[in-house]
Amino acid sequence: MTHIPERMCAGCRKKAPKQSLLRLTAAGGSIIIDEKQNIQSRGIYVCRDEKCIAAMKKKKSLSRLFRQNIPDELYEKLIEKCKNGACSTQRGGFSG
Repeated sequence: MTHIPERMCAGCRKKAPKQSLLRLTAAGGSIIIDEKQNIQSRGIYVCRDEKCIAAMKKKKSLSRLFRQNIPDELYEKLIEKCKNGACSTQRGGFSG
């Protein structure tokens, strides 16, 4: 039996297998979707669900967790990417 790493979603606070979550990282002043989950930087995990991202927006979670001011447009862009199914297949960044 192999060990499956678990992480907690920053939006809904539920634990899930690491590979099923989307990792966001702050690198060089930008919030980046870390698809390979290997960028050496402060990172958080979130479910690939727009409800969790909306919860993070309401709580201002990214601002608190990344310790920088994050505009609401970034949450909206992330929700839009998840609606389009891009969360699981593309790597993208947002300037912050």
